[in-house]
Amino acid sequence: MNKDIKRIENWQLITVPHKDVLGFNSTPTVGNDLTKMGFTSIIASVPGNFELDLMRENIIPDLYYGTNTLLAQKLENLHLYYFTTFNLKKRDDTDCFLAFNGIDTVAEIFIDGKKFAFTENMLHPHTFNINNLLDGKHDLMVHILPSAIYARQFEVPAMCFGLPYNHDSINLRKAPYMFGWDIMPRLVSGGLYKPVELVFLPKTRIENPFTATRSYSKGNASLYITFDVKTDADFMNDFTAKIQGSCKDSYFEKSLKLFNAHQKVVLSVKNPYLWWPKNYGEQNLYNMQITLYRNGVECDKVNYKMGIRTVYLRRSSTASDEGDFCFIVNAKRIFCLGTNWVPTDAYPSRHDEYELRGLELANDLNCNMIRCWGGNTYPSTTFYDYCDEHGIMIWQDFAMGCGHYPDNERLCNLMKEEVKQVALKYRNHPSLVLYAGDNECDIMACPGTGTPHEPIDTTSWINPNLNKLTRDVVLRELRNHDATRPYLPSSPYIDDYAFLHGVPSESHIWGPRDYFKGDYYKNPPCHFASEIGYHGCPSPLSLEKFIPKDSLNDFGNTTICKNENWLTHATAMEFGDPEEVFYNYRIPLMVKQVERIFGDTAKNTEKFIQKNPSKRGSVFAKKTE
Repeated sequence: MNKDIKRIENWQLITVPHKDVLGFNSTPTVGNDLTKMGFTSIIASVPGNFELDLMRENIIPDLYYGTNTLLAQKLENLHLYYFTTFNLKKRDDTDCFLAFNGIDTVAEIFIDGKKFAFTENMLHPHTFNINNLLDGKHDLMVHILPSAIYARQFEVPAMCFGLPYNHDSINLRKAPYMFGWDIMPRLVSGGLYKPVELVFLPKTRIENPFTATRSYSKGNASLYITFDVKTDADFMNDFTAKIQGSCKDSYFEKSLKLFNAHQKVVLSVKNPYLWWPKNYGEQNLYNMQITLYRNGVECDKVNYKMGIRTVYLRRSSTASDEGDFCFIVNAKRIFCLGTNWVPTDAYPSRHDEYELRGLELANDLNCNMIRCWGGNTYPSTTFYDYCDEHGIMIWQDFAMGCGHYPDNERLCNLMKEEVKQVALKYRNHPSLVLYAGDNECDIMACPGTGTPHEPIDTTSWINPNLNKLTRDVVLRELRNHDATRPYLPSSPYIDDYAFLHGVPSESHIWGPRDYFKGDYYKNPPCHFASEIGYHGCPSPLSLEKFIPKDSLNDFGNTTICKNENWLTHATAMEFGDPEEVFYNYRIPLMVKQVERIFGDTAKNTEKFIQKNPSKRGSVFAKKTE
């Protein structure tokens, strides 16, 4: 698309405790209002999160070091006021937009002292038309409310819940992991975690281009191509469009006269080059181009890539002997070698920095599938481009996890827009082979399904198939915007039959977490394990960056760890008996796993991590004889 983007920079930040905001005589709408009250601003990083700015200015210590992460709980009451100015110079032939690519999370937006917009979803961009603004300099302020305090106003019905530290999250569209998880500390952050931009688009333009494979058989592919035309013209019959696609020596083209603002074209491609998952063939990508003309004069052009492939999920409801859970790509069964994608950093503004490193590790491990886990933010298009190019299939969860979410009108409306934007963003990528409605919300509603070996207890809880969010809202939006790949309402998915008759065909295999080749992990009845984990210890050089030297060897034993530095970096949010305090079991579990495999445990960190292989214990020896 012929678009011009200008990033808005030179941001300042003021943080104000909630009790002080309650005492304001009037609502601050520009940064000067706050400085007159005596508050001092600091330079704000955008993209960024406010704690990183406070750390840079030495206002707070390094939250990654020692037990400092726990200090972040004292920051959860802060209101964040980001402010700057921008200069607007519009053109007659363009529409102008103010784009917030990532606001974490609930925000009031003010332009020139007037409330302009309100947002409460960090998980997708928010874009606003500003054609009505005059040219010249404008004040911009974004007031981000403290998420945990904002969440208090919403009802949590008695039968709704999250994980012990995460109840607030179920009424917010904020990445669930930020409230604390077994893989992430509690950092209920806020900020402008992606760029803020002025975007100029042609007044007459192409929007939402999409190419999908309808079918493939006997060397012929049937595609459909859809796009929208945005225009103020009185009549559509002045417009024509040309569609072109090419890959190597394969080429197709179609010209059409337009009668509608929405276009849908079906065309055939003979002997196309197919896109295949890794280990099954080449990752052929077609270069697509759609050009829009008015009275023969080019108005706009869009370019994107797509792959010709079909995908089908063959699954049974339960883990019966005759059951199945298998992805069929281009009519071929695919053996999935996969991993899960979880947050690469505690702060979402840093996620993109580590994407390529993580993807290269997954590719080096010969993974041909990545499950984008539902407690996270959504990956960048760069992530999807990499997977397209390397044949890594993507299983995309929507961002809900481990809870029974309210399905009130507000949350349904927030989820509806989120699903639409996710589908529009990703649907041209052939690597995307599955959407899942959430992570483990079905099994949270059904006790007895936390492991693949236990039957479902249908007598005492909630049938997950009454979940309006995943069985209605998400399903309908995908039906409208991308019904071209399979959808599971949850992972693991407990449909009506599984709810009544047994263990689902897909499971998350956690269980005792003892020996990773033990009977529990070798012999699960499920047909597909979409999540499993086994953790180890970082290198001594890494540990020294965040654990004080006098604590390095104090990791405890198989029963208990008392060192607060180690516990904090195993995501403990408080200390106490591991039988009573969530997540405090993880360091003893790590020690137990090492002892289980190698027979004993070293007493210092360096030897613990680099165990002498000549002293392997009987378990390892038995498995390799």
